[in-house]
Amino acid sequence: MSGGYKIVNWLKCEDTMKNCEFFYDPTRAIYDGGADYLTREKHRLVVIANSAWGLLLNLSCYYDEILEKRKIPFGKQEIDDDMDKVSALKRKFKDISEIKVGDDWEYPFNYEQGMKELDEVLLKYIPFFKEEQ
Repeated sequence: MSGGYKIVNWLKCEDTMKNCEFFYDPTRAIYDGGADYLTREKHRLVVIANSAWGLLLNLSCYYDEILEKRKIPFGKQEIDDDMDKVSALKRKFKDISEIKVGDDWEYPFNYEQGMKELDEVLLKYIPFFKEEQ
């Protein structure tokens, strides 16, 4: 990244500061295959995991440069470990197949449980990324 770093987040709604919905990027959702899923639940879980992973990757790759400009309350290894956890969750969400029920489709994994699992990893990062807005 030439000329400096910028970690951006696209959501500003205060309600998103309370859970990992903060990481949902509707623009990225379209381009990162989010439209490939038949149910809203699978779409959102995969897109949130993918977007969060991208922000953590940026933070990890430019850790030293960012650290020169501001305090980072997470160690690089902690960020890398959390990237692994988010990546595993994304694979888990993607691997669960949507099922046809009548004329509709259902995602058999509990959406709230998926959000809870993402929150366990990602909530601590929201204040840090919010400062970048």
